[in-house]
Amino acid sequence: MATPEIQTPDDILPLDCKEIPKFVQQIALKELGETESKREKCLKELRTKISNERNLRCDASDNFLLRFVRARKFDTEAAFTLLKSHYKHRLKNPSVYQQWTPKQNMEMMKADAIGFLEKRNTDGSAIYFAKVGLIADMKDFSWSHLMYLPLTKLTCFVSAVQDCLPVRHKAIHIVNNPSIFAFVFALIKPLINKKLRDRIHFHGDNMSSLHEHVSPYVLPREYGGTLGTLQTEPFYSSLLDSEEEFLRRSKYGYEMQTD
Repeated sequence: MATPEIQTPDDILPLDCKEIPKFVQQIALKELGETESKREKCLKELRTKISNERNLRCDASDNFLLRFVRARKFDTEAAFTLLKSHYKHRLKNPSVYQQWTPKQNMEMMKADAIGFLEKRNTDGSAIYFAKVGLIADMKDFSWSHLMYLPLTKLTCFVSAVQDCLPVRHKAIHIVNNPSIFAFVFALIKPLINKKLRDRIHFHGDNMSSLHEHVSPYVLPREYGGTLGTLQTEPFYSSLLDSEEEFLRRSKYGYEMQTD
């Protein structure tokens, strides 16, 4: 079953979809085997595993747990392993999560360093971008940035992306990458599993190469798209509106054990 070909910009899905389109449901059925009965079964099994896990206080809402179940194609044991890794990463790297809420990261927002594009790709996938950091824009990356990228931080970042986030990385596209980035990638490449390595694409400043994977209909002008300049305000506004939700979720996780 092929993904429907997008014919016009009007066919493109917005980032914030109120309902799951039928063709996306078909993709979920084909790629994940997702059905209503399977959702119910896996959520029940996952909640049982969570209740038996010592010292873990977990968000048990359907929306939260489904992210882990879907990320592991409804393999309950794999979803539980991912969920534990998600919370253990926070336990092992407390300094990373000290500035946890949107209001505590206003400088990052003002720099327009990360975010989601307003439109989804033709297969319904959300597109995350990061400047110096899924489209990774490395245009302004230089040797000076290496001072802030010790191997421990790189290891922490790679671990979080590939082992701890409840997402399915369909692809990672690196654009505007200078020659120095080859040095950085050589450092982190051994840390990246083969499945994710095979999904990383380097485009340099060749936006036509990027467009072979991501429709120009969903891209801003900076990446050769048709949507005008990059707009991050709607995404950041939605984050700020979710401040209380971030605070609520920050209370979950493994309890710190003391002797």
